[in-house]
Amino acid sequence: MAPDSPRSRAIRAVFHRQARRYDAWLDSPEGRICFPAELAALRRLAPWVLRPALEVGVGTGAFAEALGIPYGIDPAPGMLRLARRRGIRVAAAVGESLPLRAACLGTVYLIFTLCFVEDPRQVLREIKRVLRPGGSLLLGIIPRESPWGRHYRALGASGHPFYRWARFLSVEETRSLIQSEGFTLAAAASTLHQQPGETRFPENVVPGWTERAGFVALAAIPRPSPPRAPA
Repeated sequence: MAPDSPRSRAIRAVFHRQARRYDAWLDSPEGRICFPAELAALRRLAPWVLRPALEVGVGTGAFAEALGIPYGIDPAPGMLRLARRRGIRVAAAVGESLPLRAACLGTVYLIFTLCFVEDPRQVLREIKRVLRPGGSLLLGIIPRESPWGRHYRALGASGHPFYRWARFLSVEETRSLIQSEGFTLAAAASTLHQQPGETRFPENVVPGWTERAGFVALAAIPRPSPPRAPA
C-alpha cells in the first residue's frame, strides 16, 4: 500500500512545485563542487553495479543521467517531467510499493531518498524483493551528525521547503537499518569534508565511511533468505 500520510503528501507537493528550484542547485557554487564529489563516491562502488538499474526517488534525473541509470520512480510529477527530459524512463510510484515483478533488477539506487520516505523498512523490503540474486543496493546519504547533516537540519528547523521534511540518519543507524532488513554492507566511500559554505575546491573520495563526511555512499547486498521449514 502506498503511503498517504500528511507528511508524504506534503513532500510530494513541495518537490512537485519546486522541482526547478531543486534542480537549479546543480549550477550553484555549492552544487558545482558537491555534485561531482558525490558522483565520484558512487562511482567508486561500480564493482557492485549490475544491470538493469533503477533509482528510487529519481528526482530530476541528474544522478541517473550521470551514472547511466536508465529507469527511475518518483511520486512528484514535476520531478518526473525533468527526469524525462534527461532521457530517464520514469514512472510515478513510491519505494514502499514498487510496480515491478520480483527479482527483475541488478541494482537499485537510493540517493538522498531514505531520509524522505515514509516507511524506510518497507522500502528496503521492496528493494530486496525486486533485486535478482547477486544484485545490490547503492545508497547515498548525508550523515546526521556530520557538519553537512547539522547544516541541513538547521535549515529544516528554520522552515526550508525541502529539508524540513528530512529525517537524517547516521551511517551507523543506516547500516543497522539495512542489516535488520536482510542486507549486508559490502563497501563504502566518503567525501565532502569541507565545511558547508566553504566548498572552494574539488574533493577527493576516501574508501570506507566516517560520520564526519558530508556524503557517504554505501553498497549493500541482500542476504539469502533462510529455507522454509517443511510443512
